[in-house]
Amino acid sequence: MKRFTVIIITLVFVLGISFLSIEEGKYVYASQDQITWKISSAFSPGSLLYKGMLTKFAEEVAKRSNNQLQIKKYPPGALVKVRELFNVVQKGIVQGGISAGLYHARVIPEGIIETGLPQSFLNYNEAVEFYYRYKNGRVISLIREAYAEKGIYYLAIYPLASYVLMTKFPVKNLSDLKGKKIRTFGPYSLLAKKLGWATVSIPGAEQYIALQRGTVEGTIYPFYALEMYKLKEVINYVILPPITGSIMTDFYINKKAWDRLPENLKKICNDVAMELVPWVCSETERLDKKFLNEAIKKGVKVVSLPEKDVQQLRSVSISIWDVFAKKGPRCKELIDLLKEYLKEKGRL
Repeated sequence: MKRFTVIIITLVFVLGISFLSIEEGKYVYASQDQITWKISSAFSPGSLLYKGMLTKFAEEVAKRSNNQLQIKKYPPGALVKVRELFNVVQKGIVQGGISAGLYHARVIPEGIIETGLPQSFLNYNEAVEFYYRYKNGRVISLIREAYAEKGIYYLAIYPLASYVLMTKFPVKNLSDLKGKKIRTFGPYSLLAKKLGWATVSIPGAEQYIALQRGTVEGTIYPFYALEMYKLKEVINYVILPPITGSIMTDFYINKKAWDRLPENLKKICNDVAMELVPWVCSETERLDKKFLNEAIKKGVKVVSLPEKDVQQLRSVSISIWDVFAKKGPRCKELIDLLKEYLKEKGRL
């Protein structure tokens, strides 16, 4: 009888530390459980965020956790369509996603501001400073609050690209764009309409054919599209300055999946995600220069707008920020913080 009792106690102890516990009805991983997460990307397998950042993140997390946390990455469409990614992560069907706030702005209105507004940042380092460090991290805290309310842990924000105007026709000043058919989206459509451009909405993958056929005469898109979408073959001009110096992307995790992680694995994920931020900044900047130089060799010309037009572009851009400030108290605070930041930089 004593032997039987000892066996039962031993089994209870082993089960208690090896399997799972229940805390308020939630599944909690034990400290030695092996965990596998599926992370789906909105960006193609050849993109820096998928091929570079997510690969590095998965490898480093596995290394530091002694393979306790394994990340399986999936390109767009492999598990879920890009527009459905946030909803699928929110439900916990997939543990995490790499996307952009613009894709789920109907659910989280802060997402448009988070992604980046016209004429906000000059470059990637400035954007990172604003999101992570300005006012002791107040901006990232507000964004995390918004996502947490929707059952999401917001792991990190990364730059994706500068967004620039590229055209088939010569542009010396903003007046040359009046009435021209420009492919735009989101807040950039508001900007284009205020400047008198004819806006056209088409998927990014269809731009090449649209430009080739003259369905559109220009587009606002990242430098990398010159190479990855081969736009250098169908556009003739790149107009500077960029419409915005940094578009941002997000890396988010289902909150229940995050809460189940042991604290040591949470720390590893947070540490690795943050350590990759400066690497993404430097690599993105390097690729921008590389793709632009290759386009120039192909015959694409770079045009810089005169200063009075740059000031007009900035003034009109700032006027549309207030449209998004009206989406809610957090949105207003984010816009107020952005304006304060740019005033301190002497650009507002």
